[in-house]
Amino acid sequence: MPVLLTLAPECVPSGTIRRLDRMGVVVAAGHTAATASEFAAVQEGLRSVTHLFNGMPAMTSRAPMITGAAINSEAWCTIIADGHHVDPSMVLLAIRARPRAERTVLVSDAVSTVGGPETFKLYGETIQVQNGRLINKRGSLAGAHITLTEAIRNAMHFANLTAKDALHMATVAPLKFMRIPLMKYEGARIQDVIWRQ
Repeated sequence: MPVLLTLAPECVPSGTIRRLDRMGVVVAAGHTAATASEFAAVQEGLRSVTHLFNGMPAMTSRAPMITGAAINSEAWCTIIADGHHVDPSMVLLAIRARPRAERTVLVSDAVSTVGGPETFKLYGETIQVQNGRLINKRGSLAGAHITLTEAIRNAMHFANLTAKDALHMATVAPLKFMRIPLMKYEGARIQDVIWRQ
């Protein structure tokens, strides 16, 4: 069973990511304040960036930070296409700008409110759904309230993707990213399932 570990690369000793990679761990950068140069310095062994744009500083024209570096890299980048975590225009920008757009992976980051109650407790704090956003009492995002089916539809709308490309981001891309062998499937059947939901 593959293991995915998200960490802040600037907070671990040199060589840690390489050792984890050699152990078979899929290492991702996330919840990080890494600069572009810090991201570049750990490329050997760092396979992915967890939910692009979120939990990381914004890129600017003079400081691309890890966000800009990740978009320009060939690393796998996961993204939450709910329209709240990332503005639709930024989803479009990121996918268009990537040297290998097929290495962008749709994730839901969904929690128990999807198909469940509209509130739950996290570390003693009430998290609730409000206008499609999952927020804490301060109004900050606290997870996502979206299914992967909705993420596929959103990606098609936000980034002008074909159904085939959006499905690839949610099915084939994550398998490749996690080094899980691909199984044969009938794309049309998957598409039919998506539209029926």
